Amino acid sequence: MSFEKEKEILERINNGADAAVFDLIVTRFKQIPYYFDKKEILRDQIELSPAGMTMLFRKVLKSFKKDEIPLYFGLQNASSFFDLLVNLRNELEKKVILSLMTFLIMKKIAN
Repeated sequence: MSFEKEKEILERINNGADAAVFDLIVTRFKQIPYYFDKKEILRDQIELSPAGMTMLFRKVLKSFKKDEIPLYFGLQNASSFFDLLVNLRNELEKKVILSLMTFLIMKKIAN
């Protein structure tokens, strides 16, 4: 689905033009927030690459003492562990955005 078509569908839902939506596939999850609140300054935020996210996770993990996170302390040099963390974070981000969109659609339908 093209960006313009997605925008048109979401604007129609937002304006109450459609009573029900059964199947809506959004292909670009990063664009969803722009539909709902264009005034936010999301464009100025920095998006980390997977390598940058790995470095961030590693830095956070190294800031803990061994007794604070005994199960994960030994994994601070395991690259496969950080790959799993980055993938999990990306999955969670997509699920949160999709859940938010579903909630907003259902709220609009209920009104």
